[in-house]
Parts: sequence; C-alpha cells; structure tokens
Amino acid sequence: MKPLDINGVAVLAGSVADSPAIDLDPEWIVRGWRTVTGVHNYEPHHLEQAVDLLAGSRIDWQSVTDGPIILSQVPEAFHRSAGEGMRRVVDLSES
Repeated sequence: MKPLDINGVAVLAGSVADSPAIDLDPEWIVRGWRTVTGVHNYEPHHLEQAVDLLAGSRIDWQSVTDGPIILSQVPEAFHRSAGEGMRRVVDLSES
C-alpha cells in the first residue's frame, strides 16, 4: 500500500521544528501525478475556512470514512485491514 494514491496531495503543515528527514522518490511522485506542498504561518481562521469548505461540500462523508474510533485505538487501526471507507475518523472528544 502506498501512503499517497495517484493524484494525491500531501500537505506538510507547521513542520518548522527539527525533525527527521524523509525520503521522496521523484519518479514515484511524477508518474503518480502527486503533489507535496508545505504550509507555514497559518492562523486559526485558516482552519475555520478549511472546515467551512469541507462542511459545505457535496461529499458523502459516510461513504468515504470509517469510524469513529477514539485516539487510543489509532495504533490498532493501522494493523487491521481497512473497512469500506477511504479514511478513518478519530473522535478526540472521547479520548
């Protein structure tokens, strides 16, 4: 399983502290039409805008998500086979 599907976008947000380097295969990125971008100096209103954008979309969230699970179940979720949804919802209020 590849961590980023064809035509996928990876956004690195706020990774300004020292962190380990990651390897990226340029051929894998180019052939898969993938995008890797960074976001820095974002503010709380940017998160509000993103949530508003998602809330106003016509995406059927039930068909693309599994869960919810609580934070303590996240490690186990990586070891199980995927459900029907494309993404796993984590409920932080239950943690």
